[in-house]
Amino acid sequence: MQSATAWTALFAVPLIWMLHLVVCLELVSTACAGGITQSGELPWDEVERFIAFASALAFAVCLALAIATGRAWRRIASQVSSKTNSACFVAWCSATAAVAFTGALALTSCVLIAAPFDSICAPFH
Repeated sequence: MQSATAWTALFAVPLIWMLHLVVCLELVSTACAGGITQSGELPWDEVERFIAFASALAFAVCLALAIATGRAWRRIASQVSSKTNSACFVAWCSATAAVAFTGALALTSCVLIAAPFDSICAPFH
């Protein structure tokens, strides 16, 4: 079970971060280009709320995976006698990647949520 948790987090957390970034940047670039406001599909307030909700959901999932893989790493490390065990190394890599990408997700979410859309839209004009 610990190995499955480690392997899942090793690939899931970076994938969640990447998907979050792609979806949010696509929404922002479409909104900045006037595509959303011209077609009348989503007002700016809804775009901002969607980005905030997607960021909170992605952060919660990544944080849960980081905590679970950290626990799995400690269990695997306590069960093996040598530090050269491949399962222990994979679990350590998974925990490290999960923490790093969860931090990156928090940083990108803060930029997308806290920055005014005028400054975010400047590179798209």
